[in-house]
Amino acid sequence: MRALSLGQLEGDADAVTGVQVDSRRVRPGDLFVAVSGGEAFLGDARAHGAAVTLVPEDAHAALAALGSAVRDRSDARVVAITGSVGKTSTKDILAALLRPHLRTVAAEDGFNNEIGLPLTICRIEPETEGVVTEMAMRAPGQIRDLARIARPHIGVITSIAPVHLERLGSLENIARAKAELLEELPTGAVAILPDGVPELEPFVPEGRKGPRESVAPLVAPELVGEVEKAVFPFQHELDADGVVDRMSSTSFVASAPDLLRRAFFANLRQHPCRIEVHAGHAPQGPVGGTGGVA
Repeated sequence: MRALSLGQLEGDADAVTGVQVDSRRVRPGDLFVAVSGGEAFLGDARAHGAAVTLVPEDAHAALAALGSAVRDRSDARVVAITGSVGKTSTKDILAALLRPHLRTVAAEDGFNNEIGLPLTICRIEPETEGVVTEMAMRAPGQIRDLARIARPHIGVITSIAPVHLERLGSLENIARAKAELLEELPTGAVAILPDGVPELEPFVPEGRKGPRESVAPLVAPELVGEVEKAVFPFQHELDADGVVDRMSSTSFVASAPDLLRRAFFANLRQHPCRIEVHAGHAPQGPVGGTGGVA
């Protein structure tokens, strides 16, 4: 941590047990990072047991560097979810489905920007197997910055919609910004994209496309092998309504509550999607972001 030279550090601990930016959430052994006037709460953080406090030179860059350092040490499978609408519900349902089968870290509500995403990554433990992140943005370049911290194996774009047009100006610009996630996916990654959204098509990176299959509600059997390399090892049968009716015993959703299963697949059926296996490139180093709202 000291080698990162992120700002003014106080405390003698060689290691910390967590990272917080809210002094009220500090637990003994944590690192407290003073952001947005947090210098006023250094004493409160220490009173709550902070082992180290940091007043960063650049708060966003410092959190990005901390998140990247934690990510470097983890081989957990990471899912990144973005989109104009549906990010949080998709994240919550997926996390609930994963938890019975994998040691899972999932973003808290609202932890989807240049502060929240690094804090989510900093919760990764050595035993963590799956990480579900959420990525929002309010300007071009921010999804890319967040993806370079999280380095996901799976990228999900839930939808492209005219949300926050006052910031980006057009649906085309919204699609371009969301597609930054696809540009950062590494070779062999899986992208789950909304189907029938022509605004997104120009921004799906050429030369990085692998097998594509329209899926309603989920995934074609021939892609199961590729998906299995990521985080979704399942096969399925459809009932008369086209909803997944039976999951294989190897599926991470095999023993999930039926209500959650059906909510997840009903959500996908309502918003048909497709899966692509990317031939992409390895993402490059971390860059600090500037915030997220959509």
